[in-house]
Amino acid sequence: MEAKTKAGKVTKVALGGGFGIQFEDDVHWYNPTFKPDLKVWGDYKGKTVEILINLDKYFYFDSISVLEDVLGVEEKATDIGYPSPDGPITQEDIRKENAKIPENYFTKLMKLSGDLEKKGKFNYISWSNAWSDVKKIHPEIQEKVYDNPLTGMPYFSDKTGGFVKVAVSIECVTHTIYLPILDNSRKSIPQDDINVFQINTSIQRALVKCLALHGYGLYLYKGEDLPDAS
Repeated sequence: MEAKTKAGKVTKVALGGGFGIQFEDDVHWYNPTFKPDLKVWGDYKGKTVEILINLDKYFYFDSISVLEDVLGVEEKATDIGYPSPDGPITQEDIRKENAKIPENYFTKLMKLSGDLEKKGKFNYISWSNAWSDVKKIHPEIQEKVYDNPLTGMPYFSDKTGGFVKVAVSIECVTHTIYLPILDNSRKSIPQDDINVFQINTSIQRALVKCLALHGYGLYLYKGEDLPDAS
């Protein structure tokens, strides 16, 4: 199988839990299959690089090199397959190359907006609609609700409140959500006031949030972790 490469200007470099890079005008993060040297990893930001795409895992690469240190972008254009042999790489060239990358299950589910409903000031997607939408595409999907081994009940609690634990698996990828048990105002419910209806509602909410980690309805949670302006 022919090796694939990608070149472009690096605009973002992850130095936290992951070590991905993001190219200019490309929303995808590309992650190394190796652990990079942190002393030099941050230096790739702002430079034009070429990566060797891993043929078994989309958006992963096996090597990276800085093009300015070798030939320069214009001279390298024809080597990496861009359709601009007589001039520099354009943004349109990059978009066309990105369009050739096969979609994975995450990007496909991101395109499903779901049927939005509103309750009070909050937008949400009904768990039944969400499950139906994803199940049609991925009939192999599996959900797991975790029981408290001490009580046998599908929730956990202490003096700070309660939470549920739910996992969803799609295409051998599992995402797990720990969701606090909240009232309709999204406020934590004291341990002694938790009832079965609230537990069931939290499990349904956790299911939808697990699906969001797989791509479905992820846009709903943008800005969720930001502090209130007040």
